[in-house]
Amino acid sequence: MGPALIAQWLGGLALVLALIFLFSWGLKKINRLSSPLGGQMRLLGGISLGGREKLMVVEVGEVQLVLGVAPGRVQTLHVLEGGRRLQAREARFAGQLQQMMNQGAGK
Repeated sequence: MGPALIAQWLGGLALVLALIFLFSWGLKKINRLSSPLGGQMRLLGGISLGGREKLMVVEVGEVQLVLGVAPGRVQTLHVLEGGRRLQAREARFAGQLQQMMNQGAGK
């Protein structure tokens, strides 16, 4: 194996890796542009409740939904509006969720 063969092999490898990166970047761009909600929906956070169950908070426009997610099923557990909305930057998601649940139980 001469230096020319090794250089050719490394150049081919770099080209393949660059094509993979470019292709994945392009797919991300296409998925963002083709989103039916136009970027109005985002995942704020979630916690695992067990093997395959999760509790997630999704923001759609001005409303936040607390969702229970299990294999084959997604159920809205609560709708957060107005002053009850979670602030993603203030504290950790789990702590905020626990605080909201405690406030709801105290009613």
